[in-house]
Amino acid sequence: MGYQIRYGNERQLRNLKKSISCISMIIGTMLLVLLAAVSGRLPMGRQSILHVLLPGDPAVTAAALSDLTRDLRAGGSVSAELKDFCADIIEGAGFDTNR
Repeated sequence: MGYQIRYGNERQLRNLKKSISCISMIIGTMLLVLLAAVSGRLPMGRQSILHVLLPGDPAVTAAALSDLTRDLRAGGSVSAELKDFCADIIEGAGFDTNR
């Protein structure tokens, strides 16, 4: 006599697998576009991609990154330090974060 353990609905499981597959393909495509842009194969170029990813003054970004690494090495909370890092970059781009 055999027993089967079923977790949830099989339809939900199939839908989840399809969703994961779709998300994986989207992420893969985005990574390929990013690699092509950074390597110089796309006209938008490396500086445009970096400006979109890290807006604002590069000196502020470098200082925020330095603070992030220093605070993480000192044993700070990863989530709190990342929040501060992102807030510093956003403030460096001229936006208000309302900390």
